[in-house]
Amino acid sequence: FIAFLHLSQALIAIRRTDDSHIAAASTLMVLLIATAAHDLFRDRLPLVRTVSREHLARIAGGLALGAGWYGVAVLGGFRIASFAAFIVLIAMCLLGAGAAQRGEHAWSSVGAMAAAALLLTTGLGARAVAQAGDDDALGQAEAIAAAMGDDIDACLTSSREAWIVPTPLTLYDTLDVTNPTPFYVFWYHFAGEIDRVGAMVELGEIPVIIQPYGWPDSMTEMVPFIEAYYELCAEELVPETGNLVRVWRHYAAE
Repeated sequence: FIAFLHLSQALIAIRRTDDSHIAAASTLMVLLIATAAHDLFRDRLPLVRTVSREHLARIAGGLALGAGWYGVAVLGGFRIASFAAFIVLIAMCLLGAGAAQRGEHAWSSVGAMAAAALLLTTGLGARAVAQAGDDDALGQAEAIAAAMGDDIDACLTSSREAWIVPTPLTLYDTLDVTNPTPFYVFWYHFAGEIDRVGAMVELGEIPVIIQPYGWPDSMTEMVPFIEAYYELCAEELVPETGNLVRVWRHYAAE
């Protein structure tokens, strides 16, 4: 179980919060719960027959060990902003696998699951509540189009090509615009694409950039370079969504 638990933590190193990653984490969580139940089932006879202080101390120690082990791995996965996070998690996974070969760790499993449940409650639970209070992506796109559709049309060229950075992707269909780039998502190491994006910007292949929610953190290094080639064509606060939408037009756009 410990080895399998740590395999799930490799997902944390990605540190993404979109729906597909939440679904993956939730699927792993179900498998982890089932495996933890199996660990407890194997330990049921000693639990029933033995109630000594030594056994209670072993249970408490196992709970603390499991929760601490999982907590340290999760903290590393979130706090280390480099590929080293993945290396740390894999190393802990291997250590856990080695420890699992030396005896029963049912209560360590329970401690780890308690830490994981706390993470889900405070992390995914909070996101679910926030997401439930927000408009859906289509609603956001429709609100933006209704508020400043004419202004956006005035900024577009005859090709109606525009790069929407970063979301909602439904805005492409709502505004009937085409993405001139191969990029639709902006992962944590998107800065590695600065040369490709820079070449397209210099050649004027991205005539318009629509920016509904500000520049994503992964594009921070590109922003000064991009803005040097564009002028602010339209800007408006959309009351329905509460976000400031900016439309940038390339100086060479016709």
